[in-house]
Formats: sequence, structure tokens, C-alpha cells
Amino acid sequence: MTSVLDVDAPMPALPRATPAEYGVDPASLADLSGRLAADDLGVDSLMVLRNGAVLFERWWHEQSPSRAHEMFSVTKSFTSTAVGMACDEGLLGVDEPVLAFFPTYASASVRANVGAMSLRHLLTMSSGHGSELWPTMKDSPDADWVRMFLETPLELAPGAGFRYSSANSHLLSAALANRTGRTMAEFLAPRLFEPLGIAPPRWDTDSRGIPEGGRGMWLRTADLAALGQLYLDGGRWGDRRLVSEDWVEQATGVRIETDLPGEWAQGYGFQFWRGLAGTFRADGAYGQFAVVQPSRGIIVAVTASSKCTDGILAAIREFLEPDDPS
Repeated sequence: MTSVLDVDAPMPALPRATPAEYGVDPASLADLSGRLAADDLGVDSLMVLRNGAVLFERWWHEQSPSRAHEMFSVTKSFTSTAVGMACDEGLLGVDEPVLAFFPTYASASVRANVGAMSLRHLLTMSSGHGSELWPTMKDSPDADWVRMFLETPLELAPGAGFRYSSANSHLLSAALANRTGRTMAEFLAPRLFEPLGIAPPRWDTDSRGIPEGGRGMWLRTADLAALGQLYLDGGRWGDRRLVSEDWVEQATGVRIETDLPGEWAQGYGFQFWRGLAGTFRADGAYGQFAVVQPSRGIIVAVTASSKCTDGILAAIREFLEPDDPS
């Protein structure tokens, strides 16, 4: 499951306050903490913010503020942010064909297969592939993940249905690198990591040095909370705009229906999930979450090594629902 590593670097500048100062019942925070502390949930850390201030934080299983967790698919929300920033700068557009970024792969057979696919289809997990390609891509004989993605026959027309796959997200990372000449880690450093106070993260790459777009980042709980705060504030960090409000609305709204159970049934945006209680979230395997409830200005950031992620989300939902039963 998950691992941790120590990061000796400054933290994102998140002020601390008491729950009472921000109108949150301390008993509800204690109850949330108690539920998440259950052994079967495997939660390692919890941070709760309201209106930009940290009201509550807890650490379990030798986790600490300075320890970074593997984020798994939370990485996708950082990929979305990079694409949004590139769109804001006029470097690319979400409705550009995928093959515009990979002209050297555009054989007649590849054009016939994916010629109608756009970045929007990658962002919404609607490329048309029928299953998760990422494990197959990793085992590709020549380790060329892009080639395998483009050559794998589609089962649906692009845009016809939601099929969750980290391969879609990796193509976004590769497309950004091809268009800008910088990897996603390099692109985000001055635009996101430095303003938010996120230390340069460990970020796993493919064999050609492209950061994995769908997973592979390692972050601290405060880093995860800072991303949530950026999106809660409509793309602003303090007095700086980092990503457009239009991108935030597009990324965190329902762009495609998901036809999945429970918290995963509420729809998908641009690499963010919609949730119950009026929330959206960055969501990673084994319980890495930044759950944002705009109506109350609340963020719940969690890292975990869990086989019961639905239990984690249920506890968070119960904490959030009293004032917002949607």
C-alpha cells in the first residue's frame, strides 16, 4: 500500500485558529477524528480547514506534518491544474486533437483509431478505451507509453462514456511536455509549487522522464490541503491568481456522468470527483483525499493506507452533512 518519506522543507503558509473562531463545533471535529482513528480505516493524518485556517489536525501511525505520502490518483488533480494553467496562458486548448501533440505517432492506423480524440476526452476519462491501460503501458516492451495508448484500439467513440484510466492522465502530462518543452514538474514549479509553499515533490516518471500524469506524486498533508484551498478560493492564493476561475469551475463541476456506486456516482470533472454533501475532491487510492465543501468553506485533507476508502468518505460526509444535506 502506501509509503512515506521525510521532507525537510518549509510548509504551505496555512494559519491556525480555534474551531470556535470559525463557527465549527469542536465536538464534531473530535467525533470525526475518533471515527477516522478506527484501526480498520488505516488513516494516517487528518487536517480540517475553514476559510483558509487550519482548525484541527491529527497524526497516526508515525505520520507527522513533515512526512510525505504517496498520493496515487490525487496526482490527477495536479495534472488538471497544469493543463488549466497552460490553457490560461494560451499554450493549448482542451478541444485540440490529441494527435496535435504527438505528430510523429500519427500513422494512418493511429489517425483512424484516435483521430477524433481531444484533450477534453482525456480530462473527463472518456477517451474511448474500454479498460485501465496504465498497467499494460508500464509493461510495454519498448516502454513507450504514448505509443501504446495511441495504438490500443478504442471500444467506444471518444466522449461516449466514462472509463476511468490513469493512462488518460499520463497522456495529458506527455502532451504538456511536448507542447511546452517542460515536464509537468518543471511547469508547475514556479506557477503552483513555489506560490503554495509545496516543496519540490518526489514524482515518479515513465522511462522517458515524463512525470506520471495519473499517479506517482508524494506530498505532505498540508500540501494536499493547500491544493484544496486554491480551488476553494476559485484559483486564488492570497492576493495572487494562479489559475483562472473558469478553469476551477470547469474542473470541479460535473463534466461527465460516472455510473458508479456511492461517492463515485456523483459525476466527474476535469480530473476531480464530485461528491455528496455538495463537495468535490482530489481522490487517491488507499484514502488520499482533499474533500472541499464550498458552501461552508471547509476542506478535509486525509492521508491513509486503507482498504476501506468508502468508510473514510462516509465519516467525512457525516461531519459535513449537518448544515448541507444535499
